[in-house]
Amino acid sequence: MKKILFALAFLLLATSVFAANVDRSMPERVEPSTTFTVTFTINPEGTLSAFDLADFVPNGWTLNDWSVSGYARSDMAYDSQVREYQGKTRNGLHWALNKSFSAPVTLSYTMNAPATAGTYEFIAVWTYPGGFNSKTSNLRVETALPSTPTTPTTPTTPTTPTTPTTPSQPSTPSQPTTPAADYTIGLVILVIIIIAGGAYMMLRPKAKKSHS
Repeated sequence: MKKILFALAFLLLATSVFAANVDRSMPERVEPSTTFTVTFTINPEGTLSAFDLADFVPNGWTLNDWSVSGYARSDMAYDSQVREYQGKTRNGLHWALNKSFSAPVTLSYTMNAPATAGTYEFIAVWTYPGGFNSKTSNLRVETALPSTPTTPTTPTTPTTPTTPTTPSQPSTPSQPTTPAADYTIGLVILVIIIIAGGAYMMLRPKAKKSHS
């Protein structure tokens, strides 16, 4: 029983040691006939005694150059081969890491996009002792549309300052008016006095002259 438990533990340990995760970084779109870069980051979970990576690119596309960090280039082997893969003829770019490693390794390569616009498929496949995996990415080759120039904003016309309002002159107080009624009554009384005086003078008896 102890031997069986030990064998199971060893298998579980071996699986964890030989596991690896791979991340691919590449543009989603490029201009026709331009150079672009594809980068793989290999993250071993433990120590890997060997590792193979193949990237199947469209047929006719060729690699310009490649580089590696975290691993000696002299301990790697590179080759390419045109072959059928998943129903299409593709160019397989292949790297083999022949010595064990336990730290992350970064592998990059450059190539030129074709002059023909379209969407192209890249299929990466990696194998290691105890497992394998794959990842598919797409690359759009197209000419970017010219950006529409932004209409310049019309500058705002400065507001004309408001002319201060001239304070109104205080109104001249009106002169008190003599009531018309008082003037009329006075005139009537005067006329009556004159008429009465004249009548009195006319009606008064004349004084008799004394005889001397």
